[in-house]
Amino acid sequence: MSYTVTNPATEETVTTVAHVTAAETDHAIARATRAQRRWAALTPADQYPSRGDRD
Repeated sequence: MSYTVTNPATEETVTTVAHVTAAETDHAIARATRAQRRWAALTPADQYPSRGDRD
C-alpha cells in the first residue's frame, strides 16, 4: 500500500510514499541516527572529500 502526496496549490501528485509499520520506521530512524553519529565524528575533509583543500 502507498500514499499519494499532493501539492495543495496545484493538486498535482508530488510523489508516492510506501506505507510502513511503526517497527520499520523505528528501525530506519535508529540506522539514520547511527549513521549521523559516525558522519559527525569525521573531519570536514573526510565528510566532503570532493571539496579538495579549500579553506
